[in-house]
Amino acid sequence: MDALAAIHGRRSVGYSGGDTVSWNDKYVATSNQDSGGSIVALAKSGKAQGFPGVPRVYQATSLAICNNLLIQGGAILDQQKQRGFIRAIGLEDGQVVWERKFDAKLAFNGLAVDTCGIIASFDDGTVACLK
Repeated sequence: MDALAAIHGRRSVGYSGGDTVSWNDKYVATSNQDSGGSIVALAKSGKAQGFPGVPRVYQATSLAICNNLLIQGGAILDQQKQRGFIRAIGLEDGQVVWERKFDAKLAFNGLAVDTCGIIASFDDGTVACLK
């Protein structure tokens, strides 16, 4: 049984490998090394919708699914001062809705979604709430 089938119990939703994974009762999302990945809508017989990667210098370390968006974050590793990013991706179409860069790398698994917004923790100890 592959990882996505294991997450959704007995129902196989197809294979979609990745370095990070997030899920809820409607979707399973994975992200690859290039920060691209796939979103599987469980109600649509496990059909995968890809989403674009970003420049190779981006490294995704966290995913979180909320209402109609996949929130992805991580590090930008191409500069002397490493920075972080968070971007929102549409669950239905896989398109990037917005992206924001930060002065510090996002901590590993440093994203959470709550009623107040997106909570992000960074390697330098700062915490941000994006609304």
